[in-house]
Amino acid sequence: MPRKRFSMRHVHAGLRLTWAGGLSERQITRRLGLSRPPVAAYMQRAQVAGWSWPLPHGLDAATVEPPLLPPSPAPGSLAPLAPDWAMGHHERKRQGVTLFLLWQADKATTPEGCQYSGFCQAYRAGASQLTLGMR
Repeated sequence: MPRKRFSMRHVHAGLRLTWAGGLSERQITRRLGLSRPPVAAYMQRAQVAGWSWPLPHGLDAATVEPPLLPPSPAPGSLAPLAPDWAMGHHERKRQGVTLFLLWQADKATTPEGCQYSGFCQAYRAGASQLTLGMR
């Protein structure tokens, strides 16, 4: 079953079903067609904010969203430096050097870097932009 994107309507429905209907997170996810981790995160953040059902009057979308949305990362911490794809492409020509080994070396230097699948996608995108030369 394809999953839907979360909207504030889903958040209100999830809060109502949890507190007024007494349904579990799994029952809510089945009923709304959403995945369980975001539902659980929204319910936990609503409890931390001290809300109950029915929501107090005066809580509109502008006041409900900030406590429920995850905190945004600090500026500059989003994109670590991209590895040198030309050097990686050159290293891959050596025997026994795999993308996994390159990723491990990159992960050792930048632990906050991307995971392996993202590294492979970025490598393919970076390697496709390298200029090829004929001998």
